[in-house]
Amino acid sequence: MKYSDEELLIIYEKRLDLSKKPDPSTDTAVIEFLKKNDILSQLSKNMSSKEWISLKQSILNHKDFPKFQTDHFYEVTEHNQKIDKMLEDSQTQKELDLLIKQYAIPERIRQYSKPFYSKYKMNPKVRIKKKSFFINFFHKVVKILRNKFIRFFVNLLFVFIWFIFSVLIWAYIEEWLEYENIYLNSLWVSGLPPFYISTSFLLIFGIPSYFFSKYIWFRESLINYKRKRVRDSKKE
Repeated sequence: MKYSDEELLIIYEKRLDLSKKPDPSTDTAVIEFLKKNDILSQLSKNMSSKEWISLKQSILNHKDFPKFQTDHFYEVTEHNQKIDKMLEDSQTQKELDLLIKQYAIPERIRQYSKPFYSKYKMNPKVRIKKKSFFINFFHKVVKILRNKFIRFFVNLLFVFIWFIFSVLIWAYIEEWLEYENIYLNSLWVSGLPPFYISTSFLLIFGIPSYFFSKYIWFRESLINYKRKRVRDSKKE
C-alpha cells in the first residue's frame, strides 16, 4: 500500500466509493444482525455494559446468527479486498494523488471543522507539514536585513558580485558579436561621453543593481504603500 494512514483518512472521507468497512468481528456481526432485524433503532442509547453483554449473548444464541455471521465475514472481506485492488489501479492512484494534494494542506487540516479532522488532531501518526526550508530562510533573511549596517554590507556585496558577472556577460556577448556582426558589435561597445563606458554594460550592471538596492532599502516602504492603497480601495 503506497498511502500513509493520514492519506487513507482523506481517501475514505472524500471518496465514499473507496471506503473500507471495519474489520469483521463478532461485535460487528452482532450490530449488523440487529440492524437487519430493526432491533438496533429500538435500543436505549444509555445501555449499560451489562445489558449489552446480555443482548449480545441472546444474539449469539439465535438460530440464524451463525449463518449470518459467516455471510457477514465473507461480505466484508470481499468488499475490503475489492477496495485494495482499486487502490492499486494506476488511474485511480492518479485521481487520489490529486485529491490528497488538494486536502492534505496543513492550513486546511487545521481549519476543517468536521469530526473527521478531529482524527487528525488526535492521531499521533499524522505529521503536519512544516513550512518549506526556503520560506523559513527567507523570513530569517528579512529579519536580519532590518539592521542598516547588515543591509549596507549585503547591498555592497551584491553590487560587487554582480559587477563581476556583468563584465563576464558583456565580454562574452562582445566576443560573439565580433565574429557574427561587426556593426552590432560597434553598437554594443559604444559609450557616451565623458568616460565612454559601454552603454550596454551600464544597462546590464545598472538595472539589476538599482532594483536590488531599491528592494533592500525601501522594501518596507513599498509594502506599507501597497497596504495603504488596499485600505483606501476598501473604503471607497
